[in-house]
Amino acid sequence: MSKPAQRAQSAAEPKAPNIARFAPAEHLHEAQLQLLEREGSYDSARFFDQRADELDALLATFLDCAFEHSQAAALTLDRAHVSHTMFTECGVAQLHAVGAGFADCMFTGCRFGSFAAMESSMHSVEMRDCHIGYLNLRDATWRDVRFVDCVIDEFDAVGAQLTRVAFPGTRIESINLQHATVSDVDLRGARLHRIENVEYLRGNHHVARPDRRPRRRVRREPRHPRGVMA
Repeated sequence: MSKPAQRAQSAAEPKAPNIARFAPAEHLHEAQLQLLEREGSYDSARFFDQRADELDALLATFLDCAFEHSQAAALTLDRAHVSHTMFTECGVAQLHAVGAGFADCMFTGCRFGSFAAMESSMHSVEMRDCHIGYLNLRDATWRDVRFVDCVIDEFDAVGAQLTRVAFPGTRIESINLQHATVSDVDLRGARLHRIENVEYLRGNHHVARPDRRPRRRVRREPRHPRGVMA
């Protein structure tokens, strides 16, 4: 009699993110981080072991690029288009990617103090072993995104559209889903401390929450009134 129930439970499970696997471009040319510029176009560029203060790549295009072991105080990628690009062991105190588009990208071992991704779009993106202080994706559209073994202090998804997003092994201090439209969002593998405004989710949604172990009931001895000895 338990088998039908198991089938019903599995049918209700959220769909896993569809992450495309891609190999880095074979012939990358070395590029200077300091030379990033607005509306620039970068194809098969490798930015390796570099430091910078403030970088502005507004409306820039990155294709088949690699950012490795590089640091910046601030990086602006507002309305930029980033595809088939890998970020490895990078650190940015303030990353601005408002209205930016990311497709088929991989972030590994990166550290971002704040990641402002309002109104951005992400498709087929994986973040692995990353630490983000404040992730702001208000009114963003993220589809097929996976956070693996990450730490996110504050996840602000107010008004966002999230489809097939998973968090295996990821610790999230707080997540705000007010007025978000979600589908197949899987929080079961996450260590979640606080989730806010789930009751304000819009549309048809499916959020799989973290598994919670039932509390063990402790048998307490009856308390006697004062002055009464058993």
